[in-house]
Amino acid sequence: MHLLLKKQEDLMSVATQNFANAFNATSAGRCFVGWNIEIANDTVIAFDKKFFPKLGTMSVGDAVVTSLWETRNEGYNYGMYMCDPGFIGDRDYYGWAW
Repeated sequence: MHLLLKKQEDLMSVATQNFANAFNATSAGRCFVGWNIEIANDTVIAFDKKFFPKLGTMSVGDAVVTSLWETRNEGYNYGMYMCDPGFIGDRDYYGWAW
């Protein structure tokens, strides 16, 4: 297990965990990516520009970690600009619908 994903999973709130469970996002072939903290719109946009092009080229979990670090390296790493997404679910899932 990637240590950063484990840390992010531990930070997920009970409400977020319940949301993921309600949509059965924690079983094989499914996942949920969400924010752990309140963030600025600029951070969302920066992360999304990194994250979405990676889907289908690597697992969703790897796309989260890679995009997180790329976004933080661009300076989104403090206060409401902290890029801190959380991940729950199948770490090997590529996001493909069957």
